[in-house]
This record gives sequence, C-alpha cells and structure tokens, in this order.
Amino acid sequence: MGKFKFDRRHLLRSLVGIPRLKSGRRRLMRLAMGVMPDEIKHSYLRGRVRVSYESPPQLSFRIAQTQEELEQAYRILHDCYVEQRFMLPSPTGLRITKYFAMPTTTTLIACWNNEVVGTMSIIRKSPLGLPMEQAFKIGKVEEGGYSVAEVSSLAIDKKFRSHRGSLFLPLCRYFYRYVRDSMKIDRAVIAVDPAWRDFYMGILGFRDLEKRVVDNYDFANGAPAIGLWLDIPSLALQFFKAKYNHREDRYNLYKYFVEVPVPEAHFPDRRFIKVGDPVMTPKMLDYFFNQRSQVFSQLSENEILGLASVYAGSEYAKVLPQFGEHLRFKDMARYSVQTLAQRPEALDQGAFKVLDVSRRGLRAYGKAEVGQQVSLQVRVSETEEATVHGVVRWKDEGSKFFGLELTDHNEVWAKYLDYLDADFEGLLDSKEELKKAG
Repeated sequence: MGKFKFDRRHLLRSLVGIPRLKSGRRRLMRLAMGVMPDEIKHSYLRGRVRVSYESPPQLSFRIAQTQEELEQAYRILHDCYVEQRFMLPSPTGLRITKYFAMPTTTTLIACWNNEVVGTMSIIRKSPLGLPMEQAFKIGKVEEGGYSVAEVSSLAIDKKFRSHRGSLFLPLCRYFYRYVRDSMKIDRAVIAVDPAWRDFYMGILGFRDLEKRVVDNYDFANGAPAIGLWLDIPSLALQFFKAKYNHREDRYNLYKYFVEVPVPEAHFPDRRFIKVGDPVMTPKMLDYFFNQRSQVFSQLSENEILGLASVYAGSEYAKVLPQFGEHLRFKDMARYSVQTLAQRPEALDQGAFKVLDVSRRGLRAYGKAEVGQQVSLQVRVSETEEATVHGVVRWKDEGSKFFGLELTDHNEVWAKYLDYLDADFEGLLDSKEELKKAG
C-alpha cells in the first residue's frame, strides 16, 4: 500500500478543505510532519481546516431507505474500495457485507439532486459482532456497559472528491449528530489506513485503540490498518470545545459540529426511545444477500441464529438461511435500545443500563443475582417510564450484564414494544403476513 500514500494525502486535502501547498513547501512539510510530536502536528492540521456553513441547495443527507438508494451506496463503496485496493472487483459492482443485513446497521447517504454521491455505515454491535473484532480488541471501550458502534464503509463518489470539504465534513457532521441524538451511541470505533491517523485524531478527536498497526487487515483486502475510538457524549464535545471554540467561525469545528442547525440533513422522529432505523424488507434482504451476493449462504450457524433473533416472522424466515415457519415475530424479535432503569425500592443503588428488549425480557447492565426477582422503572421516552417485573435468569460475572425474564409489565411497556414492533410491521409486505407474524 505504500506507493499510494501521496494519493491518499491528496484525497485527504480535497475531502476536508485543507489548502494545497506548493510542491517545494509540500515536500518540506511532509518531512517535518513525520517527526513532529502529535500535539504540534495535530494543532497545525486543525489550523488549516476550513468549514462552510452554507451548503448548496442540491445537497442533502439522510438515511438510505430504498433498495435503489442502498444499491447506489454499495456501488460507490465498491468503486472506492477497488480504487484504494481495499477489495477486489466484484462481478456485481457492489460491496455487500453481512453487517449490512442487520437492522442495527444504518447507512447514511449524501445526495446531490437525489443521486447518492457519498455514504457511510454505522454498525452497532449486534449478534454478528463488529468487523474490527477480526483484528482488534475493543473490550476497553465497552467496559461499564457502554454501547459501541463501528464507523465503516466511508466512500465519496469520485467526481465529488475535488469539491474541497463540501461533502466529507458535512457527512462527518451528519454522522456525529445521528449517532449522538438518534442512535444514542456511547463510543465509536473505526479501523483506518495509518495515513489517516492524524486526521481522525487531530481533527475529530479520536484516540488510539491499540498502539499497533495491523499489517494485513482482512476486512480491507489485507491493507494495513490501525484502530481508533471516540467517546461520543463527552470526549467529542470536550475536544471540539477545547480545540476549536476560540477560533474564527471558518476554523470553528465546535460551532460547525455541535451548535449550527443542519437544515439539509434529515433525522428520524422518535416518539419513544429507539436507537435503530431498520429499512430492510424481506424482499430487500433477499435481493442483496441471496441474489446480488452470496452473503447469506456463507454465514455460520451462530450468525444465522443472530439474524433470526432480530428478524422473526414467516416472511423473513423465507429469505433467511436454514430457518422455517416456526419463528414468531412478536415473541422472538429482540430490539437494541439505550436507556436507563431504576429499582423503585432501591433508588440509592443507582441506575441500570437497558441495552436490548423483547416481549419476553430484557438485557441490562448492573448488579443482580440469578434467581432474584426484580422490578424496574424503565425510561421509554423523555416524559414516560414503564414498569416491568421479572426474574434474573442469567448474568455474566465478568461484565455485569444480566438477562431478566419478564413476568409482568404495565400498559406503558406494552405501548413501547408496540412502537418498536411497528418498525418491522411497516417493512412486511402485506397485512395478511402481519397477522401471521403477530
């Protein structure tokens, strides 16, 4: 990959709006940057980034929701990855991975006159794990029950890379606000080419996950990679404020990322607390993962079980591998959430973190013992709490996660599960199938 370093740096400049130096100064700066301490180097980079607060009217950002939008995103991703040698060309012209099949994965898109010209995927940790876990240990960022998602599959249409900063930084800003406000992610992780380390650390506030370079990262066709992580609620906010808020507006990424409204970006409405925006209908799953690729045929048994736990119902079972009609939608579906709960009789013992729920139970982080009967008040919206009662059926001694089997709940909890179910009910193809699933 070494012979592509200049191209990647040129791409970095064009993406984020760093002014291009003349050739002689560029060579000197490249040599100097190689020996500078990180803090000096990163301060220099921050001083050269320019932002614009006005976007062209043709530009918009949203979640990819249709088969056409996803196909355009996967095509741009394929072309960019092939160009950068991160994958071999596919006969389909698409890059499709198993992680895209999960309802906890969201594909963000940048559109120019409604044509997809940029994309980024946010892969929330699920039963399939994260791509990075092939090569990196992420345990330290999960400690304490923190939710984790991987930033992945970033690609910009080639004809838009010369528009300095007009696409890449707005897409990063959309990502930041989506994972902070809609996805409720605590920590983001990313695997990048080592040449991008200074950008992500110096400009966006990421930190080293491990002090090493993976020389042969399989998920990127054997390219070298390093792992980075970002604390979304606190460290990102503190970093942006400390590093940028004293600067003029055109250099102020704190104002740009945190304060200024983004009218060209579309965010989902939330009646209750929800962290996912599933879009895959059974037909779309079949199209992308059975017809346009062989992803489903290559899944392990555990991966198939993981998919079945989040896609229940006979219509989904028809397109998922090795599963029949016996799965019931509302009994079996499990939803990732991110909320807090308390025991009403023991408020002084602190809050539990509730991380996923189903009709039968929930998974939480906190202190509990197997066999213990527990009542919880679970926050399900900004103004409402649901009451549930259950028995602790399992716990993980090392991580403090436990599973609560529900024995009773109030009406607010029932409405909350109905709200979560509605995502998938809207993706089923017919009312008749919906009746079968329910």
